Amino acid sequence: MRRSIERERERGGQAFFLHNRVESIQETAERLRALCPGARMAVAHGQMGDGELEAVMMDYLRGGADVLVCTSIIESGIDIPQRTR
Repeated sequence: MRRSIERERERGGQAFFLHNRVESIQETAERLRALCPGARMAVAHGQMGDGELEAVMMDYLRGGADVLVCTSIIESGIDIPQRTR
């Protein structure tokens, strides 16, 4: 995992990490933070309030996080366009 995330960061990209258990998603994000201390993590799941979820997604889209740790909410039609750097 660390190698994949670091490779993506080196090329200026972002990554998704799918974890489909809301109950332990924060713990998973913490484990990834420990594995990749320089990577900025964001967490998104369907039990978040609309405003909170939108804020997390907008921050991620603007480059505020390197990795989005999320549930399968990413399959619900969230369109994330590629941006050029």
